[in-house]
Amino acid sequence: MQYIVIAIQVALVLWLIFNVYQFGVAYRDWRNDPNPDSTFLAFLLERLGALGKTFVQAFVYTTL
Repeated sequence: MQYIVIAIQVALVLWLIFNVYQFGVAYRDWRNDPNPDSTFLAFLLERLGALGKTFVQAFVYTTL
């Protein structure tokens, strides 16, 4: 049981690191080519929307 909890924690930490990295990349891309029709928040949500699915997959695969 302890190994499962550790594996879940590792998956969460890796997912968090990946999100922070994607935030930095999204901010850099947005600053290089700003779109006046969308705010940074809208751009970020569009960019990070798939990461929620990644987290669910990582959590389910780790649990299984």
